Amino acid sequence: MLKLFSQYQSRLYPFLAVADQALQSVINLLTNIFLIRYATKAEYGVYGIGFTSVLLFMGLAHALFSLQMTVIAPDKPEVERHRYFGSMFISMSVVILVFSGLALSIATLAEGLIPQSYRVLIGVVALSTPGVLIMQFMRQYLYFYNMAFRVLVFDFVFLILYIGLLLILFYYQAENLHYWALLLNGGIALMIGIVAIYLNLQLKFTESLSLAKSSFIEAWHSGSWAILGSLLTVLQTQGYVYLLAIFRGPAAVAEMNAARLFLSPLLVMSSGFSKVMIPKMALLKSAGKMNSAVSLALKVMVMLIVFLCFYLVFIALSWDWLAEFMSDKGYENLWILVILWGVYFLSNSVVNAPSELLQITRKFRFLTLAGMVTAAIVLAGSIPAIIYFGAVGAVIMLILGELGLAVILWSRFETVRKDI
Repeated sequence: MLKLFSQYQSRLYPFLAVADQALQSVINLLTNIFLIRYATKAEYGVYGIGFTSVLLFMGLAHALFSLQMTVIAPDKPEVERHRYFGSMFISMSVVILVFSGLALSIATLAEGLIPQSYRVLIGVVALSTPGVLIMQFMRQYLYFYNMAFRVLVFDFVFLILYIGLLLILFYYQAENLHYWALLLNGGIALMIGIVAIYLNLQLKFTESLSLAKSSFIEAWHSGSWAILGSLLTVLQTQGYVYLLAIFRGPAAVAEMNAARLFLSPLLVMSSGFSKVMIPKMALLKSAGKMNSAVSLALKVMVMLIVFLCFYLVFIALSWDWLAEFMSDKGYENLWILVILWGVYFLSNSVVNAPSELLQITRKFRFLTLAGMVTAAIVLAGSIPAIIYFGAVGAVIMLILGELGLAVILWSRFETVRKDI
């Protein structure tokens, strides 16, 4: 019976993964709508900075830990994999504790040097990030062992607790809802992550601890390029903020971020799909089924594009209703930017497929160099685009950058595939 259920769940893997990413997107969308309506524009902006910071740390941790263990583990004997996963978890936990401690120290000791609001935000992000990263680690672990249904259950529990507690805080007129939204995100993720570890991670602490250093060094050899690649991605996708501030002023930055954050569920979903599918494709590649890995990547890309199109249609049909929440908050006339951000995320989904395939073949150096080229072109082209067209020009350059990167990565993968 258990074997039959396992086979059934395996067939439903892509659909369960899609459902889980959709659920995470719903959580993010509800949070953004809630804060747009019931927080001030400045508070919502602070939440956006904090949320983007958490996503940055998620990307770096994924590049060094979750991604590396996913592509390395298939090449290890099956009997050693649980011990290996445990060693990677210990390594990640040590790094998290060190950097969270440093961030809290800076927030505490920098009084007078850093504005109070930013000191508070640094502290909130430092407290929120560990739980998010632990849950991200366990999500990747469960996907590796084809337990997508458990991930969906954990995220559904997160939805109930998170939305419920946020509404309770609103009912009792709690102040600083933007900070609470970040803290609840990290706190509930930590609680669920610990439960997931207890129920699933077969951690033999002594054996895993002895391997932690060597596992970290092994991950660093290829992960260092992946980390640099993540930083370059941030430069390409966030550099427009500084250029807009220089050439168009802070008001343009506020509108740009509001439109982007309004579509932040697409950002969560796009990055989440890579983390979901890479474990499956890595196992297929390790088993000599590269064609199956390519087929899976293409199916997911099409599925993601279809879902994004439905999401954009939903936003378009709901715009009048959604606009009421923003009518007195200074977010008028954002629909053009919202549409352009939607096109950007569609083009990003075309980049994800070759990027994932190159990652499972450990071509991190090439991915980083390709990102470096497109980041430089996007930033250089954004200057005249912003001068003449403002925020609209900035997003158009981002779209062109993603399409150019897609051409480069697909061309490279076709070359790599011939040598496999």
